[in-house]
Amino acid sequence: MATYTQSLKRVASSNNSELTNRLVHRQLELIDGLVRRLLSIRVRKATSQGTAHRLLPEERFVCSSANEFRRVSDEFISAVVNGQPSFLANAVQRELGRRVTVRFLRPVEEVIGFDLRRYGPFKSEDLAVIPSANADIFVANGEATIVHPRDAP
Repeated sequence: MATYTQSLKRVASSNNSELTNRLVHRQLELIDGLVRRLLSIRVRKATSQGTAHRLLPEERFVCSSANEFRRVSDEFISAVVNGQPSFLANAVQRELGRRVTVRFLRPVEEVIGFDLRRYGPFKSEDLAVIPSANADIFVANGEATIVHPRDAP
């Protein structure tokens, strides 16, 4: 599917026909819905029957992420219900400690991060490793984009 959508996007970018572009856009919307439904059904079936080992590698990746989310959510809810503020404080500290690499899309003045450290100033195209909470704000404001390193072969 990914290869097919890649070829669809090439057709759309090389063709200036409004009709072709609309048809390609509609096909991409249909593929999006199809892939979402198919993945959801396969993961739900595999997890309910305990057959996750039969999933394709990319489906197992999604399934493991969903399971991890469910596990962490359950721990969080349990901490709240059981009155364990130390767990919640540790969760906040872990989240604030996560760092990501961002590429700045435009100049940004010096800022004070959530960790109370100074970051910047940054020029357009600068790379920086900053707390993910700060990165989320820069990305939401259109000032930066998160850099995803390629996986090692």
